[in-house]
This record gives sequence, structure tokens and C-alpha cells, in this order.
Amino acid sequence: MPHKIKGMTRSLETPLRRFTLMLAGEDALADTAIEPPVGLPHERFLLAYAHPKQALPLAPILMLGLGLPQEQVKNRVFACLQAIHLHATRDHLILTNPALLALSPADGSALFTAAKPLLAEDFGTTPINPHHAYWFVELGLAVTEFATLNTHSTDQAHGRNIDWWSPRDTSLDGVAKRWRKLQNEIQMLWHIDSTNDAREEQGLPRVNSIWLSGIGALADIYAPPEIEGATTLIGDHLLLAGLAQYLNKPYMHEIDGLARDFAKPNNPLVGAFAWLNKPAEIWPQLCAALLAGHLDEITIIDFPTAAPRERLYTRSNLLSNKGLLSILQPLLFWRSPALPSWEDFMEKNP
Repeated sequence: MPHKIKGMTRSLETPLRRFTLMLAGEDALADTAIEPPVGLPHERFLLAYAHPKQALPLAPILMLGLGLPQEQVKNRVFACLQAIHLHATRDHLILTNPALLALSPADGSALFTAAKPLLAEDFGTTPINPHHAYWFVELGLAVTEFATLNTHSTDQAHGRNIDWWSPRDTSLDGVAKRWRKLQNEIQMLWHIDSTNDAREEQGLPRVNSIWLSGIGALADIYAPPEIEGATTLIGDHLLLAGLAQYLNKPYMHEIDGLARDFAKPNNPLVGAFAWLNKPAEIWPQLCAALLAGHLDEITIIDFPTAAPRERLYTRSNLLSNKGLLSILQPLLFWRSPALPSWEDFMEKNP
């Protein structure tokens, strides 16, 4: 057949109906590591595909995820600031998960207002607070040196000794020291703030420090093909919400009943990319859709090591998978089969 006709034939083929599910990854720290890895594996996958050693531009994509217009963010370099609690041990400080702070909008606003003059003075620009737990500052021409810092997100650094995870100098010496000086000034300011006294009376941890991370610009983002080609992005994560706005893609905060009938035309789950807190909840519907022929493929992306692992499942190889054969066997003989559980799948496919 002539090449032209071959190409025309391919263009008329129905595209594969795929659902992609990503699982978050953890650091696999080598004993020989001399510095922390650049971001969590899934952060690198989403924002720095094919550029794993590049600093991750978390701040601008978080800003989009929080609803700031792209016009306000593009062509500018930003850093993310978060109020945190440092837990003191005998010989070092540990960053507590910010979610455990239970920071209220009122507390966040009061602390931001107190720290705002210090931040504006050192950064040379007025910080913004689109959300009580996430503040941002532009690193403009007056403070380009801050943009050289090597930083890590609180998602990556929490529960760990901050000596290793705090901002570090890269190309310029003394910048990290300058940040620590500002950090100490804010710590002292918040130490005497009545907001912290009130929190202590309520049994809440004191907000005793501030964290800098996510330095970068939108132009630094390199999204993976799985995101670029997705019809819809789904998940309760600001990174996905920001990527959806940046790439002009539909975004769903959560899956709401749409998984019940993949056979319906224009179901947004067909061709979607999801990062879900509870993947087990949609797994039965995905299996049923695959086995009924309403989906052609399920792709699962996880990170058993620093590199992403992609596993593709079709109806045929799902049924023939040795690890799943015993639990899927009832599907072949019972009128109302019990679908394989997410726990069984993960146990048989580590």
C-alpha cells in the first residue's frame, strides 16, 4: 500500500482509550549521597521531565493552582514561603509536616501581616498571599541572587533534619546565610506574636519558623508526555491544578460518579491522567471498564526508585498476569464477579 494511504489509514483509526494513574513517590537516599535529591520523584516527573537535575519551579505552578491568573505569573521568577513548626531534638531541628500545624486563615493572615515588612525589605518587592498557608515573593532584578538557591519543598523535607534540607548556595556564596538571617528575624518576631500565644492555649503547635522553596518560572516547566497528551487532569493536588491551568486542560478536583459508566460518550475519564489520594476507590471501576471493553488500557506510573516506572495493562494481559490470575478467575465464571481489589493488585505487582 502506498505510504500516503498508509498514513491516511492510521489517521482514521480510533485512538486508544486509556486511563493513567500516578502514585506518589518517596526519596530513595543513597548512603553515598553528598546532597539531597532534587525534589520528590513525582515532583521531578511532573515538572522536570527529561531534566531530572533541574531545580523544580514549584512556586509558579502552585500559584496557578491557587487560582492566580497566568498573566500575573508568567515571565517572572517566584519563590514559595510557608509558615512551619520546627521540632527541637537534642542535637538538631526537624521540620514538622505543615498539615499538622492546622493553620487557620486568621492565624495565617496575622503571621503574614507581621512578617510582610521584613520580607518586603529583603526581597525588594511586596510578597503576596493568595492562600493563608502559601505565600509567594517575586525574585526580581534587585534580588536575583536568591534565585540561585537550591531549595526543597516541605513535602520532601518534613520529618527530616533541616541541616540537610534547608536552602543551599549554588553559584553564589553567602546567599543561604542571608536567607537564614531573615529567617531568624522572622522567628524572633513570631516568637512574641500573640497569635502563637493563642495557638499554644488551644493546644496547637507554635509557628516558629518560615520555609523557602520552589524557586523558578513557568518557562522552566517540562511536563511529561502523559500530562501533555491527557484529556483531563484529576486529583486533589495543587501541582495538578496548576499544570491544568498552565497547559489549558480541563481539571477535576475529584472523581464524582463518572467512573460508573465508561461506556457513555465523552466521559472525561477516558484519556485522563489522575493522581489520587485514594486510588483504591476507583480501582474496581477501572478494572470493570477494562474487562468490559470500555477502556483499552490502564497505565500505572509509580516510583519504586528515583526513576518513574510505567506499567501498561490491557484486558488480555491483566487476565493472563500470573499474579492476578487467581483473583481474577471468578470473573470468568460468576455472573456477578468480585473484582480484584487494589490491595491484591499492589501485593501481586510490587
